[in-house]
Amino acid sequence: QGEIVVAWQQSDGSNERIYRSVCSNGARDKQGAVSPSGEDASNPQVAVNGSGEVVVVWQQSKTAIYMTRYSNAAWSAPVSVSFEGETTTTIPDEPRVAMAENGRTVVIWQQAGLIKKIEYDSGVLSTPVIVSQNNPGSSFTADFHSIAMDRTGNTIIVWRLFDGAFHRVYMNEYRDGSWAAVQAVSQAGYETMDPQVAMDGNGNAVIVWLQGTGGAYRVFMCEYRRGAWSTPAAMRRTSE
Repeated sequence: QGEIVVAWQQSDGSNERIYRSVCSNGARDKQGAVSPSGEDASNPQVAVNGSGEVVVVWQQSKTAIYMTRYSNAAWSAPVSVSFEGETTTTIPDEPRVAMAENGRTVVIWQQAGLIKKIEYDSGVLSTPVIVSQNNPGSSFTADFHSIAMDRTGNTIIVWRLFDGAFHRVYMNEYRDGSWAAVQAVSQAGYETMDPQVAMDGNGNAVIVWLQGTGGAYRVFMCEYRRGAWSTPAAMRRTSE
């Protein structure tokens, strides 16, 4: 349908709020605020599917992650998808969102050193769940989270976590209606940074990250094709 959606942070004169604008079939609707008034909001993220549905998520006043949906030419009232009112040491931050053709949506964010998620499916919003599976009582922080989804709802979440010696890349994968166990992606014994994941409409996927030792990093990758993951390997330069 050629739909374009933009979301941004802007002051209303009193607070920083999240605004949106949708352009569909060459026509742009009137831009407007999606976050509640009277509080600051930040970090907007957008997902759009081929049916023209839109999801916008953001951090609301350092207390919660909020979400609103655009479907059937109307915006829903914004709702919190994380627990509100927690202490400042557990501020939910850096939301990410992905959506499938049928409207299935997954939102992830960082909170208290953990990566958490919620799922929206068939009109039902789940409660927040910890994804990163840090060791109980551990002070290690999960960060650099990223999410991707194909058109049928298969989902991959990646992040970085310290294993006691090095920061490694981990993933949690949803395929054929269920979540698999968390597994390490990068090799043991190496530092990693900035993992990113992408999927095409058929479920093929690629994860890339920086990996190295002693401050010398190279781009590594692994791919999911024909039903299996490849062994992680460094991306070769054209001159090699």
